Amino acid sequence: LAFCCGAALMIIFILLGLKYGDKTTGAVTIQIAKGVCFTRAYRLKLFICGVIAAGAMIIPGISGSLLLMLGEYYNVVYLISSLASSLKEKSFSILLPLITLAVGVGIGLVAFSKAINYLLKNHKEFTLFFIEGIITFSIVQMWLSI
Repeated sequence: LAFCCGAALMIIFILLGLKYGDKTTGAVTIQIAKGVCFTRAYRLKLFICGVIAAGAMIIPGISGSLLLMLGEYYNVVYLISSLASSLKEKSFSILLPLITLAVGVGIGLVAFSKAINYLLKNHKEFTLFFIEGIITFSIVQMWLSI
């Protein structure tokens, strides 16, 4: 049952990736360059993306392509790549979204590591089979992206 749950989770990610994976363009990064997108709602989305990205870093078989599915991959890459140039120009508008993302990643790392630790201590067999299902079906996800 646990293996099937992990497999089902990866199948959902595969289907989401097929549907939403390549639809993000650079149009949003133009708005970011002008500082238009830095609303509270956008910062909340960046925080949630940071938490999800941290979970993707810790759980084996789930990749950082989740940011691509959430439509923030190119924006985060743009923010990171333009950080040095904005600091040279003494423009600190890019720092707030990056700090928001970093806080989300930090909280996500702590939360997911504690959750996995708890699950491995109290439900070891279920957790290992769940992770095995994720890893097995992540091979399918890699095969589809080739």
